Amino acid sequence: MGWFLSTILLALIAVPLAAFALRFSAPEYFAVGVFGLSMVASMATKNIFKGAISTLFGLLIVTIGTDPFSGLPRFAFGRFELMDGINFLIVMIGVFAIAEVLHQAQKPTVHEKVRRFSRALPSWGEVRALLPTMVRSSGIGMLVGTAPGAGGSIAAFIAYNEAKRFSKTPEEFGTGALEGIAAPEAANNATEGGAMVPLLALGVPGSGAAAVILAAMVLYGLRPGPRIFTEEPVLVYSLFFGLAFGAVALLILGLLLTPYLAMLMRIPKPYLITGVTGLSFMAAMAITGLMFDVRLVLLFGIIGYIMRRFDFPPAPMILALVLGFMIETSMRRALIMSDGDWTIFVTRPISATILLLAILSFLYPILRKALSGMRQSGA
Repeated sequence: MGWFLSTILLALIAVPLAAFALRFSAPEYFAVGVFGLSMVASMATKNIFKGAISTLFGLLIVTIGTDPFSGLPRFAFGRFELMDGINFLIVMIGVFAIAEVLHQAQKPTVHEKVRRFSRALPSWGEVRALLPTMVRSSGIGMLVGTAPGAGGSIAAFIAYNEAKRFSKTPEEFGTGALEGIAAPEAANNATEGGAMVPLLALGVPGSGAAAVILAAMVLYGLRPGPRIFTEEPVLVYSLFFGLAFGAVALLILGLLLTPYLAMLMRIPKPYLITGVTGLSFMAAMAITGLMFDVRLVLLFGIIGYIMRRFDFPPAPMILALVLGFMIETSMRRALIMSDGDWTIFVTRPISATILLLAILSFLYPILRKALSGMRQSGA
């Protein structure tokens, strides 16, 4: 339900939003990039300052390589392997795969008995009773998904709270109530379609999956943005169809393969983490064919493990790697347009509005926490 409704929203909203985005120039694209980073930095962790530090670290990595305007190397440390910069896929493999391997390796091995799974579907009566909850939660997920970086976790929490508030039996939540299960799942699924709206219309990924799609497009010479609807209309509408088809395919594959995928839990942990490590290093070698990238994967795996231990979120760093090039080039083009006048970002209405939203989104968690503390102290 959530996936289908979000696909419909994507088809309806993406084209008008892209038409509006044709009015964008370098200052507006810079503001959009900053807005995307502010959303992730403020929502990806309980500590907003750790999210900001993670974002700045990602932007620092982007500066490694060749200057896009002068063509001179910067922060390459004399290594030819760094002349083209650090591929963000290398960072993703290290931060997510290798860091998880290191995290699992330090945990004790616990052998749990795998239970049997059932393929039984909900009855029509249960589906009909849950339909209002699924529609409402899908709408919440779509709205949250259109905000860059908000993610399915936030949508799931909001949908769960709303389902509990509208439920006639809220006391059953937390005991396996069907509404409490359907609401966060519908919202979580709907965010993926919503996250494609800013990706296709503005070139800003709204989620981790959208960031991977953006990377795939860039690798094939495609740049998402308002012009993609006129330059590559077949690709755009094929993507719409693919999202709708994917919902059906995932349902079928989930019903067929879940009992067998659960058998992976029977693989001893030493063998499992060794296999994941080997596949990660093979993927790194496949990107450029350089052994240097394998060492980079290991380095970023250690960095990701340290970030995880100290509760620094990796999502802002990854999104900064994806958006960093656009932010830098847009900022420098805007300064060239204005002969070095920084006020160009606040004198143009669209860019000024987006930057204001970026500041508000970054400060919102701080203000909310301060107001909550004031209420508690007053009570």
